[in-house]
Amino acid sequence: MTDMRSQQASLNQGQAVAGFALAYLQIRNAPALAKEQKKRVEDWLKVLGRQVAASMDKNRGTSGKNNHRYWNGLSAIAAGVATGDKWLIDWGADSARIGISQIAPDGTLPLELKRAQRARDYHTFATEPLIAIAELAHTQGIDLYAENKHALARLVSRVVESFGDPSFFEKITGSKQEPYPGDGSVPGYRIAWLEIYQSRFPSPKNEALLATKRPVASSGIGGDMTLLFHDKD
Repeated sequence: MTDMRSQQASLNQGQAVAGFALAYLQIRNAPALAKEQKKRVEDWLKVLGRQVAASMDKNRGTSGKNNHRYWNGLSAIAAGVATGDKWLIDWGADSARIGISQIAPDGTLPLELKRAQRARDYHTFATEPLIAIAELAHTQGIDLYAENKHALARLVSRVVESFGDPSFFEKITGSKQEPYPGDGSVPGYRIAWLEIYQSRFPSPKNEALLATKRPVASSGIGGDMTLLFHDKD
């Protein structure tokens, strides 16, 4: 995982490290884990987190401002929380701010609108790390939910509305949005992040959607979000 020889490899690493770190956070306090084992894992996560940040810091193109940056940011902040590395925590939070600052009054992300027929999908994909970062940042005393006039709330509202009716994205992009496979409804793994948001900002509409899909899980943000955020009590 530390030998990245291509840009695509680095982008894949940027998503994968978050899953590793978030999984570790769930078992970090297990009595059976020896201090030596924990140190080895945390040293490794810190190396990966720094590598993810360094790779993205070299990226001056669109990829450095769109969902790629947010996923790298999630990896960094997750590794930072897992290892107590404040620099990684701040870098991850700042990565989310890059996205949050772009959220328009109508709840869209301009760079993801450029995906044309996949604009809805990429808005959903970008929302996932942004919400996960915001929740991790909240545990560190950083309120990203409030930034840019509560921009994340606008983004979530726009994305959730599009699951049942993609017409807004079709009108603004001029492209018919790609349908979801199977029964045409959004797959549960695509809305695992909504379980996080619902636990902090309860909404009857979001609850109704989640209730039809639970349990919802995504390996990129730590696994079973229903277990962690809905059934936690």
